[in-house]
Amino acid sequence: MAAAAIHTQRERSGPYATQPQQTPMLLTGTTPGADPTPLTADEHARFIGLTFQGVGALSRLLRTGAALSAAGPDPWTAAMGKVLDEVGSQWGIQLS
Repeated sequence: MAAAAIHTQRERSGPYATQPQQTPMLLTGTTPGADPTPLTADEHARFIGLTFQGVGALSRLLRTGAALSAAGPDPWTAAMGKVLDEVGSQWGIQLS
C-alpha cells in the first residue's frame, strides 16, 4: 500500500493548506491520483513530447507578449498609425 500512496513534497499555504502537493509525474514515473500506476516507455515518451509542446507554446506566447509590449505603451495605436502611414503612402495623401 505504501507504493500506491500519494507522494507529497510539502503542504500548500493559504486557502489550500489541507491539500498536499503531488510529486510531478516525471519524478515518480507514475500516473497522478489516488491509485498511481507506473508509466510504460511509450507513455513516458508521449508525456515528454507533450511537455515539450507545452513549453514551446508558452515560449511563443511569451515572445508575442514581449513583442507587443515593446511596441510602446499602446500597441493598437502604434499598429494603426503604421497602417495609416502605409495606406497614405500608397494613395499619395497624408492620413495620420
